[in-house]
Amino acid sequence: MKKPLISVLIPTYNVEKFVKEAICSVLQQTYQNLEIVVVDDCSTDRTYELLEKLAAQDNRIKLFRNDKNAKIVASLNRALTHATGEFIARMDGDDVSAPDRLEKQYAFLAAHPEVDLVGVSYVLIDEEGKALQEEHCLTNAQKVKQATKFVSPIPHIWLAKRKVYDAVGSYRIPTAEDYDFILRALDKGFQATNLPDLLYFTRIRNGNTQTSAGLIQKKSFRYVQKLWRQRNLCNDGTDAYSDRDLEKHLRSGYLERACFSLATRFNQRFILLKNYNKWRALPWLFLAVAFSPKYLLREKYLRFRYKRLLT
Repeated sequence: MKKPLISVLIPTYNVEKFVKEAICSVLQQTYQNLEIVVVDDCSTDRTYELLEKLAAQDNRIKLFRNDKNAKIVASLNRALTHATGEFIARMDGDDVSAPDRLEKQYAFLAAHPEVDLVGVSYVLIDEEGKALQEEHCLTNAQKVKQATKFVSPIPHIWLAKRKVYDAVGSYRIPTAEDYDFILRALDKGFQATNLPDLLYFTRIRNGNTQTSAGLIQKKSFRYVQKLWRQRNLCNDGTDAYSDRDLEKHLRSGYLERACFSLATRFNQRFILLKNYNKWRALPWLFLAVAFSPKYLLREKYLRFRYKRLLT
């Protein structure tokens, strides 16, 4: 019996150095009945040119380009409108999927019909593809729910049944769109968990969301948690999300932005060094926390609480 179609959503923007490897890692999956829906967000480098060449070589690639730079939420929602699969997967244009990633995710959902969405554990890599650290995710559905108050319990690289998207709707809240989506899915009663297997490689580089929009992302995460609390207090499960409310929540001053930018650089230096020499790395961690204690210290505390759930 033919396996169901999986739609893989990939938004891209200025990732010419990495996009071929990213797309090919999906094309070369052991699970072959798939379509790759790529939406390029008006890249100013050769990203779209490379995507056109790849699309000409494999008709499983459905390629689109925004008329203007619309950011990731709009790109993802546009990709969703062109996705025809019974299952939806996500990936970024600068990352890499292990060859059996989708095969294992689909096999798990097929064997556990009570689960609607499954993520995977992953490895952080640098721009050259060198492994920095492993990130092992929760594999217990109950602990996943407990973790929602600390971090996003399922990384964005999930495989979900189509009915999850039909019920939850579109993405919203840029830089925290995946956290917001998974919380809304859990609030609607869908079951989610992760595989323990390291099946994805997330690239840490200058210019991606983790480094270029860090402060906005931290504020967005707080806003997502605020909406989550609202839904849990309301009998009808609704929240007060609006573009105007989000804009107000994301405002920041020059000093806050400058301090956070320095803290991010120091924290990135800490991550790069800690696996090689933890004593040389620690001063960079102290500097990061000192320049932005409101966000970095809270982040370290929440990750500590999350790590306790992993034990």
